[in-house]
Amino acid sequence: GVVTMAVSLPASRYTNDRSISSFFEQLATQIAALPDVRTVGFGEQIPPEFTTGCTGVVTEAPTREEMKSACVDNVRVSPGYFEALGIHVEGALPTWAQMDNGAGPAIISKSLAERFWPGENPIGKGIVCCQPGKRWYRIIGVADDVRGNGFDQPVTQAVYFPLVEVEGAMLEGKPRYLEVVVRSRSGNVSALTPAIKRAINALDVQVPIANERSMAQVVARSMAKRTFTLTLLGIASVMALVLSAIGL
Repeated sequence: GVVTMAVSLPASRYTNDRSISSFFEQLATQIAALPDVRTVGFGEQIPPEFTTGCTGVVTEAPTREEMKSACVDNVRVSPGYFEALGIHVEGALPTWAQMDNGAGPAIISKSLAERFWPGENPIGKGIVCCQPGKRWYRIIGVADDVRGNGFDQPVTQAVYFPLVEVEGAMLEGKPRYLEVVVRSRSGNVSALTPAIKRAINALDVQVPIANERSMAQVVARSMAKRTFTLTLLGIASVMALVLSAIGL
């Protein structure tokens, strides 16, 4: 019952995090008002298609393990992202009010919490991308692990940063290219897709829309290579059985 599509905001008109966040907050309001929508969120990537690779992170109280190897997936997300994808979060979820005031709420994956704070509660701890500074993103929740890089890969250690960066704690790039993720009430995502596109066009007709898919299609695409390989193995097995049966 989930549909996703990508939107890309023009850099010439969406110049900073706040203008970008404002667009997506307005879009969330428009999409949430559609009759068949349960929840809507936005994120730079969705599992199992995390593709940007790892980025260094530093915690407020670095450990030896962290300083040795602390390259994890960094994903900028909005409120509603976890609910739309069905990812359980222990603790609090980010809000648009926190985005608006630059509070810097961060969510980390369970496997990352166990790596950096074994046996501790990480909520309230500070974390930042790339290098330490005077400002930190505060962890407000711990998300269940996902297999962000494919179902045949280990669970993904990740930090989910907000759309609006904390002043003095820069994140890499601007979150202009985001996946729109909408969970429907009825499960009829094909009927919901045109209404979502109309909502995007109503806000800004010049914003490109691409890659419209149901999450079922996303999963099938991720499994396609393995499915193809298993099909070939199955054909080879049948051929071997036939050849054995006729005595060759």
